[in-house]
Amino acid sequence: MRLILVRHAQSKANAEGRWQGTMDFDLSKDGQ
Repeated sequence: MRLILVRHAQSKANAEGRWQGTMDFDLSKDGQ
């Protein structure tokens, strides 16, 4: 079995320490 883990880029909410839930935030400068 092969397992592949993928992380999303940093969003503005991640940088601010906020929970995203189902909201769609723009990427931060570091995430772009």
